[in-house]
Amino acid sequence: MENKSVFWLTGMLIIFLCLNVTVFSQNEMRIVGKGEYLPSELIDKTIRDANGEVCAGLVIVSDLDGLPYTAYNEIVKTNRNPGRDLLFIQREERVVTVYKTGF
Repeated sequence: MENKSVFWLTGMLIIFLCLNVTVFSQNEMRIVGKGEYLPSELIDKTIRDANGEVCAGLVIVSDLDGLPYTAYNEIVKTNRNPGRDLLFIQREERVVTVYKTGF
């Protein structure tokens, strides 16, 4: 009976340590400050979604070519440049998925 309890406690300790390392190794992400409009911004204010709202911009920097993107709502427009794609998405969009065959 004593071996079972020692084995159980050892197992629980190992699980606790593994979870502890995983949880604490992730950096916390925060929004610091408040967003503001700068005249030198990259986002074109004339590009609007189907509701007439100004689109948000997302810059994807990668050395991979031909990356297709999908979003839950929609991607309004994509400006493709070598190594740098600019996606215009709805302001409420929270998920953009990037695909690449072979990866």
